[in-house]
Amino acid sequence: MSKPWSLLTLPGPRKHLESISAVLDNGMSCVWLVPDEFVKNGFADDLLDELANAHDSVHVPAPEEAQCDGGGRAHAVVPTLTARPTNDLPAWARDTFSGLAGFDVPTSSATVAVAPRTTSVAERIVQLLGLQTKAYSDEIHAIVAEPLLHGKVLVVRGWREQDRDSLASVLTRLTSLVKEEGLPPEHRPRILLATRENDLPRTALDRLDQMTTRVRWWWGAVGRLDTAVVVASARPKFSGKISHASSLREIVAIDVITEVAGPDLSLAEHLAVSWDGLISSLSNEIAAATRDLTGECHHMGVQPGHSGNRPPQELRPLWRLAMADLWEHQLRVSPAAHRPKRDGIGLNTLIWRGQNRALMPIVDEYRGQIEMSFRKRASQAVLTDVTQKEGPRKSALAQPRRTVLELGAMAWAISSRRVRLTQADNELLFSLLDVRNSLAHLQPITDEMIERLAHALPGDRH
Repeated sequence: MSKPWSLLTLPGPRKHLESISAVLDNGMSCVWLVPDEFVKNGFADDLLDELANAHDSVHVPAPEEAQCDGGGRAHAVVPTLTARPTNDLPAWARDTFSGLAGFDVPTSSATVAVAPRTTSVAERIVQLLGLQTKAYSDEIHAIVAEPLLHGKVLVVRGWREQDRDSLASVLTRLTSLVKEEGLPPEHRPRILLATRENDLPRTALDRLDQMTTRVRWWWGAVGRLDTAVVVASARPKFSGKISHASSLREIVAIDVITEVAGPDLSLAEHLAVSWDGLISSLSNEIAAATRDLTGECHHMGVQPGHSGNRPPQELRPLWRLAMADLWEHQLRVSPAAHRPKRDGIGLNTLIWRGQNRALMPIVDEYRGQIEMSFRKRASQAVLTDVTQKEGPRKSALAQPRRTVLELGAMAWAISSRRVRLTQADNELLFSLLDVRNSLAHLQPITDEMIERLAHALPGDRH
């Protein structure tokens, strides 16, 4: 079933691809590291095709003998078992009968292993384009000297390669040779290597020439807007008339999903489709999306302010699973990466952030409406008392302006019977106050509080 959203249309990923395109446009090669999960779910191929289509590119074919699983991981090729001519027949017999029509040399019943030949990236480029290499020391020299490849982008999928050392060698030698040959940046053949971290030797990235090659990680490419688009696209739409309670719960749910899922777009889609919007059921819904990470990784205590251009080493296992990323300048580990308990990952904090983002504009809007009713019914003496309870809010040099009446001060005046509002306004005032106080103390509000506020809002009064 096709997804209701596409990674290629999200603004964050598109900006990320544009940054890689800028590297290639400047005549440089690029090593682009993507999570293993992206290779498995097809995101990596889709993103790479989009990049390749934006340039004059040549796709380097995979080794013919490579056998890949559904996730694009190349397995070692099983040697072919084949029968070979036997040496049991005497030489005189072979010489005498081999010329006769219909004579087949007997074969041994024993089979021998014949390992297929695997070509390097450079050899496959030469074979693909039919380049002549006799005049050059090796295939890489022929590639660099070939006029047809000047300015071309050679696209390589690292997860299809079998020989990591050969892959790293082609990358370092070709990029250094174009510089040695004095080719201007716009004429250089350049490599776009999309790869998982473990497709290259550990030291390969450290050996790259920074004058000819850039390294880009899928890190910090997704932001709040991207997650919000996924949630809005995947969330089922209500049909017919809905109650204020359902409408308010939906507004809150969308922001809570966005905040809780963060950069984990798969979790965002799952919650958007499956979660009913009740805070009490959110933990169970996350548990339904949790993957078994036994032996893979554990939650690491890292500082939330990390802003580098690559995942920190301690988060690499989670990053490879697309369950850790930089999101809105903060390190985020997906709640779906923690099983069976999520007590230590700050789920309540994430819920609070989403609720705060959704509800505070509503609280501010209706506070203003309550203030208008309050001023009409309050005497000047009461207004003076209420504003004094707010305390000094400006210096003596500040321009005088009308004081905003806060919910707490108005609730005090109502409770002390200095002002009388309608029952509906009273219910709305105290519902807004409860919500505001809970959010001010960094505590998520309950389903019951959301329900109460929804019924107190003007459009849902009976």
